[in-house]
Amino acid sequence: MLISDVVHDSTAETAGIAAGDIITDFDTKQVCMALAAHTRFEPGQRLSTSSLTVSFLVPVTAGPVLGEGSVIERGRPVVFLEAVLHDREGRDCAHASSMGSIRART
Repeated sequence: MLISDVVHDSTAETAGIAAGDIITDFDTKQVCMALAAHTRFEPGQRLSTSSLTVSFLVPVTAGPVLGEGSVIERGRPVVFLEAVLHDREGRDCAHASSMGSIRART
C-alpha cells in the first residue's frame, strides 16, 4: 500500500526536522500498515496493534514523503506488518514493523 503526504514546516521541530510522532503516525499503524492490513481482512474485522517498533534512519525535513506498507504474514488471530517511509529523494527515512491482533468490530 503506497501513501503520499507532505511534511509541512508547521509540523517540524528545531532545524526544520519533522517530529518523531508525526513520522510514526504516518509510517505505521495509523496509515500505511493499517491500510495494508485491511486489504486482507474480512468484512467486520479491525486491527488492534499489539507491538510496534520504529527505526528512524535519517531526519525528515519539510516536503513530500512516500510511505509503503505491506503485510508480511496474516494468520488467523494476528497480522505481521512492515512499512518504509521515503523522502523526496527516495531515501529510506524510517522503517517500522508491527504485530496486530485481528478483532471483530463491536
